[in-house]
Amino acid sequence: MTLPDPIPPRKPRRLLLIAPYVVVLIAAVVWSVVWVWLRGETERRVDAETERLRSVGYDIAWANRKIGGYPFRLDVEFDNLRITEPSGWGLSAPVIKSEAEVFNLRHWVGTAPQGAMLTRPLGGSVTVTGEALRASIAGPEGAPPRISVEGVGLTFTPGAGAEDYPIRSASRLEIHLRPGPDDQAAFMLKIEGARVHFDDQVIDRVARDEPATLLADVVFSKFSALKGRGWREAAQSWAAAGGQVTVRRAEISTKEGGLNSQKGVLGVGPDGRMIGHIDAALGAQGATGGLIGSTFKFEHGETRLSGQTMGKSPRIY
Repeated sequence: MTLPDPIPPRKPRRLLLIAPYVVVLIAAVVWSVVWVWLRGETERRVDAETERLRSVGYDIAWANRKIGGYPFRLDVEFDNLRITEPSGWGLSAPVIKSEAEVFNLRHWVGTAPQGAMLTRPLGGSVTVTGEALRASIAGPEGAPPRISVEGVGLTFTPGAGAEDYPIRSASRLEIHLRPGPDDQAAFMLKIEGARVHFDDQVIDRVARDEPATLLADVVFSKFSALKGRGWREAAQSWAAAGGQVTVRRAEISTKEGGLNSQKGVLGVGPDGRMIGHIDAALGAQGATGGLIGSTFKFEHGETRLSGQTMGKSPRIY
């Protein structure tokens, strides 16, 4: 007897074996194309915004720009970036590095690893250096952004021929801007371990000799009116719309005592100087009584306390 030949075993389907690799390869190619498109779109938007700002009087320039971060980030790095707005305020830095996750391009984080230089229209330049200097901006298009600035171990050095800067050094700095309801925006400034020098006699006397903590927690009204060709025009537009700053808390304190306030309303006068009033208390640290209550009034370009002129009112623009 003879038996039929056995059926040979089927060869494994090679397609099933290589299919996962093909899918991964296709996904990588598609994602690479998407990332390249996002890179180009980022470059286009930066150029478009630069041209828009230049058309309204801004001076913006850089020596070199690099865009990278593949595959899951977009990194934009500028060398010798300079931005100056029409009224003369400016910011420059040897290196600015910024990045965003490709899945959240409305949240950017930036650092200035070699410090930055602030230019004042009247006082001259101030070089800011420190252990860390970073900022972030987030928010949907068309709405006020959420902005945070942080610095650690900062030193503020006026340039040659420049006026003194009120802050000489600080162990830590925080600035936060948050949008609120009814066209409001909350602004908070906190500086710790600050060595300061103010023109105002009372404030300078409180904080001149030792490190101080400075805190300002305020709310802006009519925030959408704060716009224009540069800071001067924006401040004028905001003041013309009836914009005011409501003080929720303001404080300058040292280990010996300080000056603090939880009430005040401020604005900008036609001469660009602060107007309004702040109710404040001056006393020793930990004192339960004997605090000296007073009201600072900013009017006619002067700062007045109990009817006496203490110096010029702070200049807003």
